[in-house]
Amino acid sequence: MRADRVQAAVQAVVAHGLLPADARADDADPRPWPVILLMAFGAWLAALPMLGLLALLLGGLLDHGPVLHLVGGALLALGAVVLRAQGVALFIEQMAVPVLLSGLLGLAAAFHRDLPERGGHAATLALVLGCGALLPRAWLRLPLGAAAAGLAALMLTGSVGQILGGGPAAARLHWAWPLVLILSLAALHTVAAGRAGPPRRAAAVDALASGALLGALAGLAAASGMSFLVGGATGAGAVADIGRELARLPRGVDLGPAKVLSVLTAAAALVLLARAWPSTRRPHWALAALVPLALSAFVPALGPALLAAAGCAVMHRFRLAAASVAVALWGVGGFYYAAALPLTQKALLLCAAGAWLAACAGWIRPSADARTGPRIGPPTGRRWWGACTCGVAALLIVNAGIWRNEMLIRQGRPVLVEIVPVDPRSLLQGDYMRLAFRLPADLPVTRPLDAHRPRILLAVDERGVARPLRLARPGETPGAGQLLMELTPRDGRWTLVTDAWYFREGDGARWARARYGEFRVQADGRALLVGLRDDKP
Repeated sequence: MRADRVQAAVQAVVAHGLLPADARADDADPRPWPVILLMAFGAWLAALPMLGLLALLLGGLLDHGPVLHLVGGALLALGAVVLRAQGVALFIEQMAVPVLLSGLLGLAAAFHRDLPERGGHAATLALVLGCGALLPRAWLRLPLGAAAAGLAALMLTGSVGQILGGGPAAARLHWAWPLVLILSLAALHTVAAGRAGPPRRAAAVDALASGALLGALAGLAAASGMSFLVGGATGAGAVADIGRELARLPRGVDLGPAKVLSVLTAAAALVLLARAWPSTRRPHWALAALVPLALSAFVPALGPALLAAAGCAVMHRFRLAAASVAVALWGVGGFYYAAALPLTQKALLLCAAGAWLAACAGWIRPSADARTGPRIGPPTGRRWWGACTCGVAALLIVNAGIWRNEMLIRQGRPVLVEIVPVDPRSLLQGDYMRLAFRLPADLPVTRPLDAHRPRILLAVDERGVARPLRLARPGETPGAGQLLMELTPRDGRWTLVTDAWYFREGDGARWARARYGEFRVQADGRALLVGLRDDKP
């Protein structure tokens, strides 16, 4: 009965033109998702030890000969048969998933062992697409489509080691992902246009293409590096460093083809929107479109993401369109870390883009058809008062913080704390220096949301150099020649005030000689880092 209600809901959506006329609810699962999730968790717990035991029993036989092919093929066939069967118990069905994936991984390892690298990628890609076409499970086809996107990108670029090593192989990723994305959009368009064949085939193409599109979008985001200071905001500093290193290419590597492709795909996105939605053909929209078109010349991921957003929006695939918009914004935010331009030029470019969009937004007027609806007039007096109050409050809060820090710099006690030696390869990253200070070993576990931060006791010599002694006890008062400093959580560990020192581009050699961090410390332990000093304090 529940499946009948699902099918009736699908037909109602079809009647409104949001789905093709031959859409069915064949993949709709009437079982509650919490039950499926719990069963899947138990199935994985049961299947993984069995698969591990099988690998231990076979041992070295998997390293050579046809054994890995036979075992991988048997596991793949077993998982596929169970997943295609009707009326199988939920636990058995969920156990078939790790069995199937183990077979896929085993055959992929065998292909890459016995074939050339690109041949192994091609054979694995064909195997993944074949599994996606045979398995009538949309939730399984999505990750298989994403894996197919990654394999297609590898075929166009090179080995994983070459990509991680940077250089031309990593640069090719910036145009490999857009090509995979365009192919995925073309497949989705065939489904939307009703040219994908019978309903079951169309459902398979739709799920695989959606997964491939999401995989290509994820690849574009990864190729753009870290964005919007996400690593600092979430505490994932190590992940942020890896993202920046993957996105940073050596000098001399040309991203020109990727940028040209970005401009072309951005232009295609604008043309697509103009053809599908006549309201976007007005002059102010055309002028506003110049901003993403110009930024796509600097951000290789922006144009493809905009094309994906436009194509999915036209096809009424709004979830995929939202994911594409998020990747476009991620690429623009990652433009901050691009080493091709100085920070001042990047800031001026983004400010000019924002000012241009603001001018275009001020030109927007309601259309003749919209004038019959609710009138959108200028802000009322009450709205102006609210806006002015919020602006004044923001200025007061910001300036109060500035005044507080200035008083700390003037009245705080000057103290030098030694910097721990850091690997030179990770000492200088872009326009800042990673800092680490010598701290006691008995520090507690970091709790960023705790309002009461711990303090450490330091001994200060006649030169003003402070040596950390131990963790201060609650309410402890420092003795002669001692002071307290408050700790700050950063990336899962405690540090003094901050773990980074920002400086102007081009001054890296000057700050690389630093040995001490220069602080201003108040009596209550609150401190501020004001500079770095060399080994002559």
